[in-house]
Amino acid sequence: MGGHLVLRRAAGDGKESAARAVGAVQEALDTSLVRGGAAWDAVRGARVGPPTAVRRWPWALAAAALGAAAGGAVAVLVRRLAGQDPPGAQEPEELEAVVDRPDSLPPG
Repeated sequence: MGGHLVLRRAAGDGKESAARAVGAVQEALDTSLVRGGAAWDAVRGARVGPPTAVRRWPWALAAAALGAAAGGAVAVLVRRLAGQDPPGAQEPEELEAVVDRPDSLPPG
């Protein structure tokens, strides 16, 4: 009975290996079809290579400007929120040092 399990495992491993091999062959065939098509286009005199460049710099410039404006707005917002005094804080003109109070001096 143990030999039967070994045969089943070997059959399963063989199927996985065959599937991997078929996948690799299919990928190689797809690649060769693409390259062969490009070679045939070159033989016929057609343009071969990457697609022509598209003018993307206006979009990139607009995205950079929008990002800078958003970053500036966030910086202003953070500065305003962080710069606020906590509730109940005294104004600087109202602050009085303990040593300046007449009742804080020792009798004498």
